Amino acid sequence: MRKKEETSTETVEQATAEEWIILFDGESTEGWRAYNGSELPPGWIAKDGALTFDTELGLEQDYTGGKDIIYGAEEFDNFELYIEWKLPEGGNSGIFYHLKEGYDDPPEVSPEYQLIDDENYARIHDLTAYNKSLGYTEKPGGIKAVTTNCL
Repeated sequence: MRKKEETSTETVEQATAEEWIILFDGESTEGWRAYNGSELPPGWIAKDGALTFDTELGLEQDYTGGKDIIYGAEEFDNFELYIEWKLPEGGNSGIFYHLKEGYDDPPEVSPEYQLIDDENYARIHDLTAYNKSLGYTEKPGGIKAVTTNCL
């Protein structure tokens, strides 16, 4: 993440390392914690250079909080975000930004950059009941665009 203090047309490759604040270094979960929490929820680990959720490890714990995490070491107002990401087949995740804490669920108060395997997600997961609950009656088994108004 780089704080945007001036307008620039340079690419990520052109920027010097000193201008960027690394949120995840591929090895440590330092700076990360639960949304509305003080510690990282069980299951979130640094593995093979990625910040990932290990479902099996997460289920082994007696944890009742949410699984959403935030980078809480610093707050950013005006920024440029560069992301390298990957998803497993059928994966679904997202990145919330300009997030406000104190609410039950991040989608209530924050826009999300959705990360989803749109080619395989609907094939692996049954979306029919969820889509019908949103009012989609035509072809309710597929991925639908969901837009919410944030506070």
